[in-house]
Amino acid sequence: MMATMSATRLRLLAATATGSLLLAACGSATAGAPGAAAPRAAPAVAAAAATPAPSTPCDDGKPAVASVAPGGTVAELRGDATKKLLQGSRLVVGTSADVVLWGARDPLDGKLKGFDIQLAQRIAKDLLGNPNAIEFRVINYKQRLPALSTEVLEGQQESRPVDLVLHTMTINCARWQQVSFSAEYYHAGQKVLVRADDPAYRAKKEDMQITDLPEGSEICVPAGSTNVELLKSEYGRYKPVEVPEIGECLVKFQRGEVPAITGDDTVLAGFAAQDRYARVVGRALSDEPYGIGVHKTDTALLRFVNAVLEEMRRDGSWNAIYASTMGRYQPAVPQPAAVYGR
Repeated sequence: MMATMSATRLRLLAATATGSLLLAACGSATAGAPGAAAPRAAPAVAAAAATPAPSTPCDDGKPAVASVAPGGTVAELRGDATKKLLQGSRLVVGTSADVVLWGARDPLDGKLKGFDIQLAQRIAKDLLGNPNAIEFRVINYKQRLPALSTEVLEGQQESRPVDLVLHTMTINCARWQQVSFSAEYYHAGQKVLVRADDPAYRAKKEDMQITDLPEGSEICVPAGSTNVELLKSEYGRYKPVEVPEIGECLVKFQRGEVPAITGDDTVLAGFAAQDRYARVVGRALSDEPYGIGVHKTDTALLRFVNAVLEEMRRDGSWNAIYASTMGRYQPAVPQPAAVYGR
């Protein structure tokens, strides 16, 4: 049995998280001015290590993080990049609405905010001259790949409902078979989140590892993610509790239904920012290099996106986005270097 919380605090925390999920349930959204969601408190999160992205080659002999070189400037590539846009005058982006600091709906103004949102707005500005020439379509983890493929999403009529996916999506070899990826724009790692009143945490603090959880513990994890794949393959002593929306894990955690959550440290940082009783602990269990998903055949848009990322590395805007989101709750991390070759 996990340590108990006061019934009053559980009800308040669960109600707060449930309200956030209800706000996040809308399908399409109009973004506001670039900015980060406003979490309630700074989390106890260790700085992400400057770990190189995985270098094991895919079947084509290239590392998973290798993308297609821009081959030109933003201005030179803009014309071709706009030719296949679904809406012509707007960029359609699949993203999350419940990942605080990355893509979450601000309960005060209803606008999507976070790292991925600001990055999408920068791409729209460079592509169409207006950061708000963008339509966000809220999708969950399992919908990220189908949103860029020829499969039809539930409730959608078109076979390709978005131009890009910015949704804390890990680049890996298997996913390259279905979609294309930009160069890596953030290097994350899978960790675990526990309560401050967890006996193992009280004993070890931030040195606690996932293996300190009792055998058979239920761990909440988003379905359709690399996180659940790793939990099943490497940590079979635990029981995965899969949910379609990562925000549901916070609800279960705050209600006392699960003692832990596993996911990317980026996502867990947002949870800890919302709950001062939550702690992100241990070393990273994996490397999670994030890439922007692009339709497999849209090489022109892919090259353009990589050109934008190149400019952002040079002009300091990547650092500015980081500082206004993740950087508010953890020390600075290095920008991932671009790798090309596809």
